[in-house]
Amino acid sequence: MKPTPAFALALSVSLPHLVSAWTWPNPQLDELESQRYDRVGYNARTMTASVKPCTRFDFGVSGGRSNAADWIRTAYHDMATFDSGAGTGGMDASIRLERDRPENVGDAIANTLNVANVASNRYVSLADELALAALIAMEECGSPQIDYKGGRVDATVANVAGVPQPQDTLDSHIASFARQGFTQEEMIGLVGCGHTFGGTQHEFFPDIVPPISDPSNTPGQVLFDTTGATFDTKVFTEYLDGSTKNPLVVGFNDTTNSDKRIFASDNNATVTKLSDPGTFASTCASLMARMFNSVPKGVTLTEVIQPLPVKPHAMQLIHGNGSLVQLSGEVRFWNMQENPQRTVKMLWADSTGTQCSNCSATLSHATNQVSTFTVGNVTSMWYSFMPPTANLKSSPIALDDSQSIAKVWFEVDEGDGKPVTQDQGGAGFAVQDNRLMVSNNTCMAFPTKVVIAAAVRTGSNPKRVYIKADGFSAMNGSSISLEAIPATQTYDIPQPSSPQTQGNYDIWPLTLSASNWTNGPFNIAADFDDGTVETPFIVQPQYPSCLGGSVASSVSSSGASAGAPTATDGSSQSGAFAVFSALAL
Repeated sequence: MKPTPAFALALSVSLPHLVSAWTWPNPQLDELESQRYDRVGYNARTMTASVKPCTRFDFGVSGGRSNAADWIRTAYHDMATFDSGAGTGGMDASIRLERDRPENVGDAIANTLNVANVASNRYVSLADELALAALIAMEECGSPQIDYKGGRVDATVANVAGVPQPQDTLDSHIASFARQGFTQEEMIGLVGCGHTFGGTQHEFFPDIVPPISDPSNTPGQVLFDTTGATFDTKVFTEYLDGSTKNPLVVGFNDTTNSDKRIFASDNNATVTKLSDPGTFASTCASLMARMFNSVPKGVTLTEVIQPLPVKPHAMQLIHGNGSLVQLSGEVRFWNMQENPQRTVKMLWADSTGTQCSNCSATLSHATNQVSTFTVGNVTSMWYSFMPPTANLKSSPIALDDSQSIAKVWFEVDEGDGKPVTQDQGGAGFAVQDNRLMVSNNTCMAFPTKVVIAAAVRTGSNPKRVYIKADGFSAMNGSSISLEAIPATQTYDIPQPSSPQTQGNYDIWPLTLSASNWTNGPFNIAADFDDGTVETPFIVQPQYPSCLGGSVASSVSSSGASAGAPTATDGSSQSGAFAVFSALAL
């Protein structure tokens, strides 16, 4: 939903500056930034689609309910256990363990978890996702941009109860918000910022909302204001002009009219001030950021996540036949418009850091390679150096494994003959070519098997080579448990007794069943005396089908030839990890 004109000024002053303190590569900030800003179009992340349109509701008859309102409610209820003095509680995803409490009645939290947990991974905790979901809901539905940090840590146990409830007294509400770190005025603002979305349902709150005879509103939803899926001031202006239908203001049970007591607690001074759209917008952006950043002591959040002006994506080195190494991937240029005259070149230095002759390639761009950050309608262009596909004509960058590659950078010529170098202030964009990459002996034969083949530099003597897979701590069959948090599990790739070689590399293969392959994210990793090296595994179109025999060994990390792969912590995979949810062959 487009922001209303009244918020245009607030939006215009809140767009991100392209000054970033972080340098690529940084896997955590890379993933946080992508989920934060790659909203719509090419390489868009999935969460934004669930609030388009803002009235969208995916869990039954809407009756005015929306995913956006559920996400905002869940984030506040997770934070509301925060004790700013003791440094406990806050945004830590403990809400997943607190769903059966009276203060968390309803299905909004379960609905939110079903969306947020799928997006979480080793770099973005479930608590990060709950904060991000609420932020995306607000921004996509009209709020100004809200500062976002990552690095929240998921709790392993429930926090003490502490979410304010409608039947609580005003003094109790003031005390509860004070414990959370908010003044009385900020309490009024935060309630209004949240209650510009959603409403209350008879289904879960019969003491607040009477029965409603409407087949299109079987939950019995009554909205807090007349625009329940739009960020605006109507929750306050309708309260002030007496037209409100807010069930927490004019409900039949005055004991539960908590918004009425809170809004009037300073003789309507704050409500009147926040009825101004600009003041409301800037106040909500500040209060919501503080809410998201309320974390237990000992948790250090990242810097505010800003978009990188130039960012490589899905870069992968693939060792081919002989000494051939192919580099594939893409690069995103933030806040760039289409220009048919534009030429983008990638240049690189070899593994010694020397720029070699002919070490450059012109990248390709197709008309579908455009993404949009909808706050301010910021577009980004994507350019490819990927293997050929139906839509992208570019070929992989061909290298020799004796020289390989250390870093890349880019030159952008808008057609005026004046190329601009993009190299992160001279640092370039580092490429991991240190003793480990994916081999093109990798193959896929759905639905039979997948062979993951690692290329390990001959003579490098790794102590261990293994797969590091994203997954979850608990599953209900093939579904993620609502109590799950991201978990990483590893699977050893055994060293072959007589490895096949490709140039200066040995091939270490592992065969897995592909019957339940889901293309989930994982890395291939190797431990050496001087540290661990990782390379991402990205499904590539040039991987062949596994026809006939295979060079891969049919073993799991425990050495077994059948049964579930066993992780190095000794636990059976048991379907909990999406990439390896089937048996080893």
